Order: sequence, then structure tokens, then C-alpha cells
Amino acid sequence: MFNKTEGQVVLGSVNTLGVLYIVADETAGVASIADLKGKTIVASGQGSTPEYVLNYLLEKNGLIPGVDVTINYVAEHSEAVTQLAAGQATIAMIPEPFVTTITTKKPNIKIAVDMSEAWEATSNGSQLQMTTLVVNKEWAEANPEVLKKFLEAYEASIDSVNENPAEGAKNIVAAGIMTDASLAEKAIPNCNIVFIPVKEAQQSLNEYYTILAGFEPKAVGGKVPGEEFYVLGK
Repeated sequence: MFNKTEGQVVLGSVNTLGVLYIVADETAGVASIADLKGKTIVASGQGSTPEYVLNYLLEKNGLIPGVDVTINYVAEHSEAVTQLAAGQATIAMIPEPFVTTITTKKPNIKIAVDMSEAWEATSNGSQLQMTTLVVNKEWAEANPEVLKKFLEAYEASIDSVNENPAEGAKNIVAAGIMTDASLAEKAIPNCNIVFIPVKEAQQSLNEYYTILAGFEPKAVGGKVPGEEFYVLGK
């Protein structure tokens, strides 16, 4: 968005680290990325970060996507869950809270690979960062106090959910994000919800974007963002 708007959308904070996991039936024999050789995997997120992350990790493990590993992409995360639940698929890459949903419904489906751990192991400790808060630069410059108060409240909200998952789960259900509070509470720890200010996020994000851009430039809109992307941290 920063690149496509020529700098009009900038970083406000990082709010979620890696939430991607490969889940598999216990009989599939998958405990690492390398174990996917010769397998068929269902995945969501084609044309976006999940696809780029999966392809990057496959290639780093000597596997060619579409050749050594068959990847069947579906439009929605829920479709992958449905296929797993129906026994139409035995391996899938999905994010939380869908991971908790399927592993709770079908105990034989387990987390086989934490994609965040696989990424860090492959990328010299670079963190897998999945979502951020973005801000209209012109608005931010015109409303610095409003932005400051919002970010303070936003951080407090994130801390509240992490410190009290049971109460956070109730709010998640009330907001219509999930319908089952017990599942929401169970999923929260694996959702890696964080609040990382722009200044603290810059180095790690730059490493992350550089890796993605080297693998697939369109993953970051054509080029790694410069200093102006981090203007709210200055």
C-alpha cells in the first residue's frame, strides 16, 4: 500500500506475528517442511504473503512448489478446514484461529510445522510478521494527538486480550469474529497478537521485506520501502 499510494499510507505498528501453521493427520508423516516432499497440501492465501512464505520455505528446503509438492489453493481458510474435517485432505497450511478449530474438532489433526519457527530457522532469526496497523500519512500529520491516544488504547487492548484470554474471548464472540468463546480463548496464545511500535519494528521489518523482495518483488509492491515508511516512529 505504501508503494502503490506513493507514500500516503505508512506504518502505525506491528500487531501480529506469525499465525501460519501446517497441520496434518498423524498418519501423514509430516514434522518439517522437508517432509512435504511428494505430498499434497491444501492452502489458503494464494497471491499474498502465505503463498510467498510457503514457496520461499519450500525452496529453501530444496523443494520446488508444484513439482515436489502439490499445492491446492482454496479461496477461504474455512474451505481448507472443511476439507480436513471431511477427510478430503490430510495436510493443510492455515492460520489461527482456524488451526484451533480443526485440531479441536478432529484430534487426529495436529500442528506439524510452526511456520514462524521454520521462517526464523531459515532466515537467520528474522521474524515472520503477518499484519500491521496502517495509517494515512496526511491524516496522521494533521491529528498527532488523536493518533497518539488511539495507539495507547490499541496497545492496552492488545495487552488485555493476552493477559486475560477468557475475557478477550467473550469480546471476540460479541464482535462476531468467532461464535465459540472456548475456541477463541484456546486460539489466542497461538495468534501471536503483539504491539510493536514503528521505531522498534523497523529493523526486523526491513529484514523481512528484503527477504520477500529478493524472492518475489511483488510481495512488497515492487520494492523494499524506505525510511518514509517508518515516518511515524521518527
